[in-house]
Amino acid sequence: MQNNKLRYYFFILALFFLSACGGGGGGSPSDNNRAPFITNSSTDFNVKENQTEAFTVTASDPDGDPISFSLSGTDSSKLSINSSGDVSFISAPDYEDPSDENSDNAYEFSISVTDGSLTSSKSFTITITDDPSDNPNTDPTCSVYIVEGDIAIQNAEQCEMTRGGFFREFIQYVPQSINDNGENAPIVFVLHGYTSYDDWIFDYSNFQTQADEHG
Repeated sequence: MQNNKLRYYFFILALFFLSACGGGGGGSPSDNNRAPFITNSSTDFNVKENQTEAFTVTASDPDGDPISFSLSGTDSSKLSINSSGDVSFISAPDYEDPSDENSDNAYEFSISVTDGSLTSSKSFTITITDDPSDNPNTDPTCSVYIVEGDIAIQNAEQCEMTRGGFFREFIQYVPQSINDNGENAPIVFVLHGYTSYDDWIFDYSNFQTQADEHG
């Protein structure tokens, strides 16, 4: 009788161990899941103002799982990202009127990539650069032309202005011996390789341009 009881106990224990081994041997498939990650080598981008396209973020999932992107962080509300990773401004940025958090034309945010279970993130910065073509025209501001040694040149002025989106510097000289309808007419020397006509610079008329040996 005692032997039968022992056999019974051994049988019960054997069933218990077999059940435990059979139920947990393989584990859950999600135990081996690996997180996707962003593969962009650069996280700083320069984008010219007045356009919405910024850059494309790229990512990889070691298990080949489908991935999706999302934005977060300080200036993320100014941007959007699609399923392909294309990052765009919701409204085209204006260099002269920045809309980022601290108004320094540097938009800071994070991009997250997820496979539905695991997520990884990376911080990015987009710096807006000036497009001079939309800069307003300004009238010339001039001062006495000073050369090396603090010598003032008589009848000469050094001037600067913005025209056609570009900053210009020039020197104008008004010799007493040159007259145009009884008025002194300036001779204008323009720096920075500017090749337009003098009358366009000041919106004057009756200028006569003189080309140098290079035209």
